[in-house]
Amino acid sequence: MILDHPPPDVVEVSIFGPGVGESIAVHLGNGEWIIVDSCVNPDRSVPVVSYLERIGVDLPSAVRLVVATHAHDDHFNGISRIFERCKSAYFVMPHAGSISEYIALLDMKSRVPGAGRPSAIEEYSNVIQVVVDRGRDSRGDRYLRYADRGKELLSLQRSGGEVSRVMALSPSDESVTRSRAAISRAMPAIGSARRAPRYDENETAIALWVETQGKAVLLGADVLAGPQGCGWKAIVAGFQPAKRASLFKVPHHGSSNAYLDDVWQSLVEPNAVAVVAPYTRGRSPVPSAREILMLCGHTKQSYITAAPSTDVAQSRTIRHAAAGLGPLANNVRARRLPAGHVRARSREGKQGWTVETAHPARRLCS
Repeated sequence: MILDHPPPDVVEVSIFGPGVGESIAVHLGNGEWIIVDSCVNPDRSVPVVSYLERIGVDLPSAVRLVVATHAHDDHFNGISRIFERCKSAYFVMPHAGSISEYIALLDMKSRVPGAGRPSAIEEYSNVIQVVVDRGRDSRGDRYLRYADRGKELLSLQRSGGEVSRVMALSPSDESVTRSRAAISRAMPAIGSARRAPRYDENETAIALWVETQGKAVLLGADVLAGPQGCGWKAIVAGFQPAKRASLFKVPHHGSSNAYLDDVWQSLVEPNAVAVVAPYTRGRSPVPSAREILMLCGHTKQSYITAAPSTDVAQSRTIRHAAAGLGPLANNVRARRLPAGHVRARSREGKQGWTVETAHPARRLCS
């Protein structure tokens, strides 16, 4: 593990991914951090927490925001534990439902098949409890913020008049409308055997734009390309930054359903640093070989937190071996690797990023 604290004038973006999740820590400068999403290691430790503590970050005072971009387990697992540790941080979640809708979904959990992922609902419940227990800030506000397209989530005044800011680029009004329509369609299913309508939480995922110490960073979460009025199509149509991002966390594990060429042309610098956290638990690894070629076609400075095919190859081998063992092979699983770590740093007033990797992370393009 890479273990040294960034100087006050150095921006850091650390991305962790074990092949089934991702988490990001961003040093805005002057010892102030935000954490975006959460994943866990096989031993249930939280990589981003372990790293920050080892480099001497005081989580209760130094972390300003904990952002849950959307309620999928590969981005959400363990996030209530992070928020509980970061005692002065505000929690940020997509603005996709009201309290009454949230309570209705909690009630639907036990009565309507498919109404919500139990682990995600449990994480949300834990987060809300921490918010209630934490009380209010000096302005009388709860430590909870909802993200909408164009909403400034954090603004920090720096010496010399510079402002560090974190802004939500999504979800759009159309995305929120579609989410609420899905919730409405689910309501009549309460008490019946009918399954609740499916809705992809990726449609309301939060993309973040970070500007600090002369750098711009784009964190793509699992934001999809569309549909019309949603995702990257809506972001590109409504956002024109003064400068393009020199570091891009590639959305949705590099999947082609999150790819939009206009993002690279209007929001990201040529040959920017790009980092992808793969997803290896499906039938096919993401990113695929074709998707890797597309990414490397935009920038040779592309990195990945873990080999995209490791878990899939292990799973196929394990399944083949288990088939020959018959009933002796109940619940056989492939061994998961700990999260890899890609760390990028850039000093104020300097161009470019210095990128380091910790196994199994590596550079992606030859």
